[in-house]
Amino acid sequence: MRRPSPPAHDHEPAASGLRTEGLSFTYRDDLVLKELDIELPAGRITAIIGANGSGKSTILKNLARLLRPTTGAVYLGGQAIHRLPTRSVAQQLAVLPQAPQAPEGLKVRELVRYGRHPWQGGMRPLSKQDEAKVDEAIALANLEDLAHRPVGSLSGGQRQRAWIALALAQDSPLLLLDEPTTSLDLAHQFEVLTLLERLNRERGKTVVLVLHDINHASRYAHHVVALHDGRVVAAGPPREVLTADNLRTVYGIEVRLIEDPVSGGLLCLPVG
Repeated sequence: MRRPSPPAHDHEPAASGLRTEGLSFTYRDDLVLKELDIELPAGRITAIIGANGSGKSTILKNLARLLRPTTGAVYLGGQAIHRLPTRSVAQQLAVLPQAPQAPEGLKVRELVRYGRHPWQGGMRPLSKQDEAKVDEAIALANLEDLAHRPVGSLSGGQRQRAWIALALAQDSPLLLLDEPTTSLDLAHQFEVLTLLERLNRERGKTVVLVLHDINHASRYAHHVVALHDGRVVAAGPPREVLTADNLRTVYGIEVRLIEDPVSGGLLCLPVG
């Protein structure tokens, strides 16, 4: 597999880009995020990396308006996200949290249908157009044969694809995912990340994901944001961010970076 290149697709890149200005967040008197200025390029895949406790998930929750900055702001399409109507935000931005749980017995299609709620008026039933979006999302996630299976009966990778299908049914240009490969085996990690790469390349989706695996960030992301202690150490293309010096600062270990013979990117090998 080659290094990811800017997506070639028939869709215009998402106009509703995300950025932060002076974003700080305090939790129980602990300053978790410290005056962050981050620009997330539209129509690209951004990976947020950092050690445990560095603030990765907290950033994502602020970007998704699940948390409100203590100071500073998040801007969606040039407007402060907390000033936008909830429905408008949901139409522009879909969020997949860590380890989401579906109600017992809920079937895949029923789960995916929830993605249409931001486009419904009140409690009206789904329209034919809504059901068509659900069908499309299920097809994109390659879940047609599983649509009538309970979510709880699926494998880990299949479940993640079902939740991604829900986000796709929401039909928003931005997808935010918090550690979407956690607890998945190698095959299912590849399955999920390849789906996200395809959605970016073919559908022009802007994808922002928190990742623990540096090699996944190198292989799949166009843009990387590296955090340490609530601050940005570096942000930019993987080859500029994933350096031995930066990774020493972020993780406190020495690494060796070599060429990946499959993707053409970098492989990160801890050496001590």
